[in-house]
Amino acid sequence: MLRGLKRMLGGFSTGGAAGAGAGDELSIEVAAAALLLESANADDEVHAFEHAAIAQGLASHFGLDAPAVEALLERAERARREALDLHGFTAVLVRQHDERQRLALAEVVWRVVFADGQLTAHEGILARRLGNLLDLRPEDVSVAIRRARGERLPRPGA
Repeated sequence: MLRGLKRMLGGFSTGGAAGAGAGDELSIEVAAAALLLESANADDEVHAFEHAAIAQGLASHFGLDAPAVEALLERAERARREALDLHGFTAVLVRQHDERQRLALAEVVWRVVFADGQLTAHEGILARRLGNLLDLRPEDVSVAIRRARGERLPRPGA
């Protein structure tokens, strides 16, 4: 128990997040993957198409092949389970991603929540909350939502 508390407090003092190794900074890849996994788990069921949307989004966003995506998802799931909240993940992304990259990630979050064909209230609240935590303007998140639904729109800032 003391090791867990020490690890947790160590993560706060070094700027890391729960789920990062001892003294390690949480990587942007793990942070992004953890948020996508959290989005898929928002309705308490992860469907194959949600997993496929996550894998495709991570492969595209970070230029990863399938084995690298699966390894990343394993690390992200461990980090997600150990995390106290989502702030540690979003803080890494806000620090290390520009607005355009964060908007692209928000679009993937919405693709994941739309992947099963049903948007629950909890999924919608979580996805909008992530947009806020990623320091995105509501109007830009609205465009990301529409793009995730398949509407052809220009990307904000492009």
